[in-house]
Amino acid sequence: MQCKYLNRGAAYLALVLIATLTQGCLRTETVAAYGAAAGIWDLEQILGPNQTANENTVLPARLNLQFSGPTQVQANTRCLSLTARNTAPYPWFRLEQTRMSRPSGCVASRDDASTMALLQSRTEVEVSGPFLILRAQDRTEMVFTQEIRGDAQ
Repeated sequence: MQCKYLNRGAAYLALVLIATLTQGCLRTETVAAYGAAAGIWDLEQILGPNQTANENTVLPARLNLQFSGPTQVQANTRCLSLTARNTAPYPWFRLEQTRMSRPSGCVASRDDASTMALLQSRTEVEVSGPFLILRAQDRTEMVFTQEIRGDAQ
């Protein structure tokens, strides 16, 4: 018996099956999928292209970073909060749709603003164990360490 027409129910079922089977192929390949979503990252150092990790650098402002979803990025200094999307595939990094806010009563300093500007200029990311490194085209690096929480030990 030859089937000339596929009934609507079977067609719908076939589409759902195809969508379900290909779901794993559509995974977001951002830094969040490579270990960055595992916690909160605290800025430890900013290194210039000719500095080594042993040289002390003065941080302009305290900064923590969190990847709260496949593309969602949150960053906080003392008085500035940034939310953005990173859709660049790993190892690239590009903040888009950036929104900045400030808690009422908190006056953001130049250090807060310059730290956020540094973050937004990063173009490459690397996750290596407890370290997350953000690089810019000028080869400067922002080195973050994973925050250790009491309940995660």
